[in-house]
Order: sequence, then structure tokens, then C-alpha cells
Amino acid sequence: MNAARRQRALGLACAFLAFAGPCRSAPPVAASGYVLADGSIRIVAEKTMEPVLSRLNTLMTRRHPELRFHMIFGDVPVGLDGIIARVSLLAPLAHDAWESEIDPFKRLNGYRPLDVRIGRLGHAGAGRANPPSIYVNAANPLRSLDIDRVSRVFTTGHLPGDLRRWNQLGIVGEWEKHAIHVYGTRDDGMTTTALRLARFGARPFVRHYEALPADRDVLEAVAGDRYGIGLAGFVAESDVPNAVRRLALSESPSAIASLASYEDVRGGRYALSPSLHFYVDRAPNSPLDPIAAEYIRLALSAEGQRILAELKDTAAGFVPLEPEEAARELAKLER
Repeated sequence: MNAARRQRALGLACAFLAFAGPCRSAPPVAASGYVLADGSIRIVAEKTMEPVLSRLNTLMTRRHPELRFHMIFGDVPVGLDGIIARVSLLAPLAHDAWESEIDPFKRLNGYRPLDVRIGRLGHAGAGRANPPSIYVNAANPLRSLDIDRVSRVFTTGHLPGDLRRWNQLGIVGEWEKHAIHVYGTRDDGMTTTALRLARFGARPFVRHYEALPADRDVLEAVAGDRYGIGLAGFVAESDVPNAVRRLALSESPSAIASLASYEDVRGGRYALSPSLHFYVDRAPNSPLDPIAAEYIRLALSAEGQRILAELKDTAAGFVPLEPEEAARELAKLER
């Protein structure tokens, strides 16, 4: 029975590949690692993705009754381990993969994995964690920053120059006499490093950046420092000290700054919300694994995006893509 189930799963993969020519009895190479002895398809995923994937699996099996899924969920950094070991259909992550997660895949295969975004994670609101944010002392008159100036405060090597003093941010009075004291968590290859690489031009942090062990340490430092500014990851609003305030962020000086409302995050108007990703092993000039392609298409369909919308009020705060953005991500499958 187990062998029969496995053969049916592999047969479905072959059927998906029918456009490429007649099926052969041998299973596709890509299918051999993630199809288990009982015929189920293994997916190794970040635990945050569990509510999304469980619903996607239900939809997938409704469309393709021959398929069953065996899920393995891990805490960060589960990373791309499943596709590196070739034992997972794809690698679903609830964060932008760090280079330390991608490098082992690149060393093994000689190319980067295909990265398809299916949504975003994190929007501000009661009962949820704020997405990654910039915090200042509550006494600070600054209310907003664009992402370029954030980068020039936290990292070095910019033209026309780094921003070191509060008067360079247009603040007058008491603050204009003082240097900006910069706090954040350690540049250890995880969330802070991912933000530095993806949003701050991969530049190094400024020499006076004070790296602290945890987000709560960053907020406590800013709470006790009138001239401090801090970069923190996902933090529950209830854990933010009264002496600290989140800054509204914008993509450019001319754009409207956002405090990460649901609609702003969905429209890509909040600068630091991470995306939800499906990373897939696809060699250059090679077709995508057919079951992986079908799974991704479902996630980007109106039905799949509705799942994210229905989960928006959960603690994680899932956010679907705008239809135009979903279409652009879907087009990646055809390249």
C-alpha cells in the first residue's frame, strides 16, 4: 500500500509535467527526495507559517485528492535546510532569508534558490507584535523618517554622508546640540543582519552602534536615553515602554510615512515589514518542480490570498499581496 501511494504521488508529478512530453516510469528527480515511503509530500517550514500552510494543504488536496502532506515545522533558523538536503518540496519562511541561510544552498548548487513572495508579515494593532520598527525616546520631537535617512543614521559609507547629529534630521532646540546614540540587536546573521542587507544597502553599522542581546534591551536603552534611537524586530505593543515611541517610516522623503497599518503593509508602504517567502530549488534554464509550481500558484491565487486575509487578526498578523504584486510574483514561475 505504501509503495502504491508513493507511486501515485510520483505519477501526479509526472502528470503535471505532461506538457514537456510523454511520462516515463522513472519518477522526476526532484520528486524523489520529498515524497516519503507512504506517498506523502514532506515540507520543512518555519513554524510561523503553520496556520497558512495547513489551510493551503487543505485546498491543495481538495484540488488533487491523490496528494497528502507531511509537515515538519521548526523555529528560526530552520532556514533552507529542507531544500538544501533535498527532502522538502519547498522552503516556506516568514522572514526574508538571511545570507547565512542562502550561502549553504549556493555553495552546494552554484546558484541561488528561486524566491517567490506570497504575502507579508506584521502590521500594527492590539494583540499583535509590531513589525520591525525604529524607536525613539518619547520626549524626542521627531515623528517620522524615510528609509534612506534611517540607513544613514544606522550604517556608514553613504553619499553625501552619514547622519550623526540630531540637527541633521531637522530637529532644533535641545536635540540639535547632541549626537545620535544608536542602538540595535547584534549583527549576528539573523533579523538585524537581514534588515541591514536588504534595506540599508548592505553597509556596515556605524562604529557607535551599540549592539545589545535582545529587542527588549534596545527599547530599555532608548527609554533611558533622550538622544537614543533604536532598531528592534517584532515586539508586542504591550511590551513597548511608555518612555519609547515608534517612528512612522516611508520609502522616500516625498512618500506618506506609515505606522504599519494593515492597508499600508499590504500596499508595500511600510518600509520594514518582512515578506512571506517560498524558496524553491530551480536550476538556471530548468523547469520548476511541477508540484512546487502548483503549490505556489495556489498560494498566489485569489483563494490562496484569501487565506492570508482571513488570518490578518492573528498574533502574527498575516497580510496578502495586492493583486498586481501577486501577478508579478506568479510570473517568476515562467522565467
